[in-house]
Amino acid sequence: MDEKPKPVEVYLPQLRMFAILACSAAFFAFSVFRTSSASTSGRDQFYGPVGIVVFGLALIVVIWRMISTQGPVLTLSDTGIRDVRILENEVPWTAVRNVREWRDGDGFKYLVLDVDPGALPGIRMTRVARTVNYPFVPVSEDGVIFAAAWLPIDFETLLQEATRRMNLARSARD
Repeated sequence: MDEKPKPVEVYLPQLRMFAILACSAAFFAFSVFRTSSASTSGRDQFYGPVGIVVFGLALIVVIWRMISTQGPVLTLSDTGIRDVRILENEVPWTAVRNVREWRDGDGFKYLVLDVDPGALPGIRMTRVARTVNYPFVPVSEDGVIFAAAWLPIDFETLLQEATRRMNLARSARD
């Protein structure tokens, strides 16, 4: 009798989140200092408020993620895959036509799921993903894109596991 594979759960690395929080707070404080110092140049008067806005928003996003993310960030189950950073619901393996790798210009690796176009309307992005609007749209007619950066899982392992689970779902369906 075939045994169902156990879910793969990837948790947010808290130490890295604290590092991002510390850097954002330091840059935010520096921007406030540069804006409020007595000898502000024209450049400080421009970059100070811009830094306050940018790093203030970064602080809000990091704090929100640290507070709101209680369980795994990325889950690969026998029924589908979900990344709570970008998706409100699970992408079912039965809707996935292909799993592939994509690299951006900086060499970062992304897991791309080619999803049946009929299933795309049922895949909902989180409010943060819609608001922040990553450098790419995570859910589009190109499929669903998962960023593996900052996650404590080897990308090759993630790619192999996603491919294996898609194939298991496909063979169970056929």
